[in-house]
Amino acid sequence: MDGNKRTAWTLMVLLLWINGYRHDFSTDEAFDLVVGVAAGGVSLHPSAELIAAHLVARQ
Repeated sequence: MDGNKRTAWTLMVLLLWINGYRHDFSTDEAFDLVVGVAAGGVSLHPSAELIAAHLVARQ
């Protein structure tokens, strides 16, 4: 499970920000998502749905 988990998370947050959004993940939810994706336990569609459920428009 080596890799660039923090980099991936930071890039996701940056891309959300650039596109006018932020997230409302708790620290534990964010950890579970990142580690789940890295370990292969969370696939593309479930992760996309989870991210979409935590989108908040920036003001």
